[in-house]
Amino acid sequence: MDWPRVKTILLCVLAAVNAVLLAVYLTNEYAASTAGEKAAADLRSVLASQGMTLADEAIPSWREYALVIELRRDAAGERAAAEALLGEIRSGEQSGGTVAYHGSRGTVRFRSAGAFDAELHYPTGPVSDLVLWSKGLLEEIGLDGMYAPAGQSVDSTNIFFEQRLGGLPVYGYSAELVFEDGALAALSGSWATGERIKSAEPEEFVTGATALLRFADQVNKRDTPCREIYSLTLGYAPSTGAPDYIRLVPTWRIECDLGVYFVNGLTGEVSGDE
Repeated sequence: MDWPRVKTILLCVLAAVNAVLLAVYLTNEYAASTAGEKAAADLRSVLASQGMTLADEAIPSWREYALVIELRRDAAGERAAAEALLGEIRSGEQSGGTVAYHGSRGTVRFRSAGAFDAELHYPTGPVSDLVLWSKGLLEEIGLDGMYAPAGQSVDSTNIFFEQRLGGLPVYGYSAELVFEDGALAALSGSWATGERIKSAEPEEFVTGATALLRFADQVNKRDTPCREIYSLTLGYAPSTGAPDYIRLVPTWRIECDLGVYFVNGLTGEVSGDE
C-alpha cells in the first residue's frame, strides 16, 4: 500500500471536514448576530412606543443567563480566612451567630448572612498600588471582588470592592478596607460565601429583553414615567431564608433616569426606587 498517498488523502479529507465545520459555525454565528440585531431593533421600537429610549449599554445579550446558587455557612472556611488575615490564631469564641478569632494582627468576627468585620494592624510594606494589594489580600481569604472607586481622607484611605461570583455582581455585597499609617487598620462588609450546596440552571429564566419589558410596563404606571434606560446588568440578589443559609437568584439591574430598579430573573417581579 502506498502509505504516503494514503496519508495525503487523509489530510485532505480532514482539511475538508474542518472547512465544512468552520463554514457551518460562521453561518450559525452570522444568523445569530443577524437575529440579535433584529431583536434589538424590535425591542427599541416597542420601548420607543412607550416613550423610552434604550442606550447601547442596555441592549441585552441574548445568551446571558445565571444559575440559582445556594450557600451554607462554612465554619472551616471562616477559620481558614481568619488564619490568612490574622496569621496564627491565638484564641476564638462564639456568641450566638457571631464567631470571633484573635491573632497577632488583630481580631476578626464573622456573622450570619455573610457579614464580617475586623480591627487590624496589618502592615502592607512598601507597595505602589494599594488597590492591587487589597485585591490580592481578598483573594487570599477567599473573596473575589471588583474595585469600586472610593474617597480618600488626609490620614486614611478607604478602598471598596464589590463582590463578583462567576464574573457577575452580587448586589448588596461588598467589602471596605481602611488603611492608616502604612497598615490595614480595618476590614468590614458582607460577602455571599460558604459551602455551595446547590448550583443549577433555573427552570424558568426571565431574559434581559423580557426584564426590560416588565420594567417598562410597571414604571409607566407611575405619574412620572421613565424616559431613558441607561444600562442593564445581570447579577445576583441574595435571599436569606435562614441565618446560616444564602440563596442567590439571577437578577437584572436596570439603571434609568428615575433611578435603579431590579427585576427578579425567576419571577419577573420588579423592585426598586419608588
